[in-house]
Amino acid sequence: MLGGGVPTELTEPLNPYRSAMKGTLTKPVRCVALDGRIGEAVCCSIYDQRPSPCRELEPWDANGQPDEKCSRARAAHDLPPLDPSKGVPPPGKPEPLAA
Repeated sequence: MLGGGVPTELTEPLNPYRSAMKGTLTKPVRCVALDGRIGEAVCCSIYDQRPSPCRELEPWDANGQPDEKCSRARAAHDLPPLDPSKGVPPPGKPEPLAA
């Protein structure tokens, strides 16, 4: 396992010191730990063991607006930004990547 507890069989080396989740270095990007259908509902199959980039990505910013990084990730999958009028979930609660 790596520092964040990510199972090594789900990773591929970037260099001698860093790894990436399988599926995140190719186009289209599809992390091997992502379950479900993008645009409908997805979840991380290793949520409690997810790597630091996933832990750092938040769907909402401090003002309750869609986070820029999250919006870019959604746009890469032809999804609109999250809609703040539909309510912001409590911190720490994962949200499905859905339209």
